[in-house]
Amino acid sequence: TQGVLPCVDEDMKILLETQARVAMAPDGNGGVFTALHKNGYLEEMAKRGIEHLHVFSVDNALVRPVDPAFIGYCINEKADCGNKIIWRASPDEKVGVLA
Repeated sequence: TQGVLPCVDEDMKILLETQARVAMAPDGNGGVFTALHKNGYLEEMAKRGIEHLHVFSVDNALVRPVDPAFIGYCINEKADCGNKIIWRASPDEKVGVLA
């Protein structure tokens, strides 16, 4: 199940759905890590000897799923994590932001 987080405005003030209820929203792509932990999948992967995991956002049209060169590079470099990015074509291009 996808997790949720409180909604905040640009000033990081918590938004209310009603006077007595905090507005909540899905926790986004990063929520996969919490979900893997909470549901016991990290433990299960460890039991099975799985040492590496390739995770990417579903809305990333440029990703190459199970990219052997990239995964191999990360393993060879003993990286805790790896990330590929491309520059925006222009400052106003409507693409995701790495934060």
